[in-house]
Amino acid sequence: MQTEYFSQEGIEQTIEMLMQRIQKKERGGFNAMLSPRLVSADWEKKSCTLAFRAEEWTSNPVVIVHGGILCAAADLSMGTLSIYLAQGSGITPSVSISIHYLRAVPLGEEFLVTVTADHIGRRINQLSCTIAASSAPHIPCVTAIGTYYVSELS
Repeated sequence: MQTEYFSQEGIEQTIEMLMQRIQKKERGGFNAMLSPRLVSADWEKKSCTLAFRAEEWTSNPVVIVHGGILCAAADLSMGTLSIYLAQGSGITPSVSISIHYLRAVPLGEEFLVTVTADHIGRRINQLSCTIAASSAPHIPCVTAIGTYYVSELS
């Protein structure tokens, strides 16, 4: 029996498949180095949480996670949910991203990116996310808003 795409099981399976695709198709690439992992997905809320490891290579000179890494993780996470919401029509390229750094993300632990769809459209999806250290998941370190282009469904 095939899982309904727009369901709790469908969102979980699709995002997990997208995470596996990053690891298999982009071996050695930047997204694969970020090594995203699905923590949770919520069909009703149109949201998901991905985890990333804050490894030494992600450090800036102050020995915290580099802002560019956090922006890339936000973009990858919002883009992943956008692809799912666009019914797997291919990638949904970033149109714009606005990011706000509130506090440092420490090295040596995972950080969590929780994404929510704010607008799902025929041509544009708008999403927002919060990044927090796994040791303090309710204290935002970074917030971001992203707009993603949705191409024609085939």
